[in-house]
Amino acid sequence: GGLEPVDGVIITDFDRAAPRGVGNVKVAGNYAADMLPNMRSKEQGFPIGLYLDAATQTCVEEFSTSNFVGIDSVNKKYVTPKSSSVLPSITNKSLMTIAEDEGFTVEARDIPIEEMDTFDEVLAFGTAVVVTP
Repeated sequence: GGLEPVDGVIITDFDRAAPRGVGNVKVAGNYAADMLPNMRSKEQGFPIGLYLDAATQTCVEEFSTSNFVGIDSVNKKYVTPKSSSVLPSITNKSLMTIAEDEGFTVEARDIPIEEMDTFDEVLAFGTAVVVTP
């Protein structure tokens, strides 16, 4: 078997983490903010939700319970959000190293939502979910 891609939805009516909050810390309260939006998304057929930054709703931040990466295979780029509201991830650090070893440029930066159309693939990843395309 291989990895099966899943459809996701951009969540615009809730925030995952507040600016200057504790989104970058592994605490149970960070998961509570996603309970209602996650349930609603699943009812609509989307097993995963993507949150934008809470301050401007213009930049990609993080999936419900997973980190985000956009892959631009044409330009060989691995792009992941750089945000103080995102939990640092050993999985992301490991994937960054692998991407660089494979000749990709790794970019940790703000990702405007309009840039989503430029990625060949988007991945959700973390300790519990490993990698989900």
